[in-house]
Amino acid sequence: MPKYYQVNLAFHDQLMHIADNAMLATMYMATVNQAHLFRQRGLVQEGSLKISNQEHRAILDALVLRDTKRAEQALAEHVAHGWDRLAATVQIGNKK
Repeated sequence: MPKYYQVNLAFHDQLMHIADNAMLATMYMATVNQAHLFRQRGLVQEGSLKISNQEHRAILDALVLRDTKRAEQALAEHVAHGWDRLAATVQIGNKK
């Protein structure tokens, strides 16, 4: 899992590099810095790694096709699902 987490961060960092959008990068880095622990915990939830990889594949497929609408949708879904995974870690933590 620790190796996947580092690869996951590198994937997202590369997307930020490709986007070449300073405002987006600033917002992303602020979020990443605040969410490291929860993000890491979210990826260990059952099925999360597989789902995250499928979402990454959808993003890459859209980028390869230069389909901006599809890429935007895939990115938005990945972010939304990531927040859901993050929220699940908080809920699970509160139950213990």
